[in-house]
Amino acid sequence: MITLHGVMLSPFVRKTMLCLAVKELDYQHITAIPGQFDEDFQQISPLRKIPALVDGDFAIADSSVIAEYLDDRYDGPALLPTTAEQRAQARWLMNFAGDALASVALDIIYFQRVLQPLLYSQTTDEARVQKAIEQQMPPLLDYLEQVAPATGLLFAQLSVADISLASIFISLGQAQYQVDEQRWPQLHAYLQRLNEQPLIIEQMAKEQAFVASWG
Repeated sequence: MITLHGVMLSPFVRKTMLCLAVKELDYQHITAIPGQFDEDFQQISPLRKIPALVDGDFAIADSSVIAEYLDDRYDGPALLPTTAEQRAQARWLMNFAGDALASVALDIIYFQRVLQPLLYSQTTDEARVQKAIEQQMPPLLDYLEQVAPATGLLFAQLSVADISLASIFISLGQAQYQVDEQRWPQLHAYLQRLNEQPLIIEQMAKEQAFVASWG
């Protein structure tokens, strides 16, 4: 039995849940909130980060590593495309989303507007957010505008690259940030198509129910 540890609203936990859904795998989800881990959690996630996944006697952390493990370990719909070139491009975009994009979108905008007031009861540093929006986000979105497909998804079917990007932009939406349709029209349209994917709609319904249960 697969067990996923992490809090559902984390974009990286969201990414892993979507990967599990693509692979059509059943799993148990155990809520693990940063700062509230027990001692056993470090055994499965040495850096005490989420998500962490346990599959029988095997445990692994990091959403990108988990995605590739699931694709290697289990049959079913693939998370990575077919050709070597496409697989390399998918891995690059997965890492771009989790590194360069996340360092601004999550570490600044999402943290300041969502986590800072919600978890730490501290005021948002809106000046820092605006600087990130005006100076740091545009070059990242300019690049994504170039690689976003004019129609459909990045590859023939929903891939880990699509999922990685969708997971970040969902969190940005929760932080009241939307991609400017006039400035980045192709990226905006691509993200709209991602949000219309049945698995992503289902995931968002789960998250809404989770938030409601906190109420």
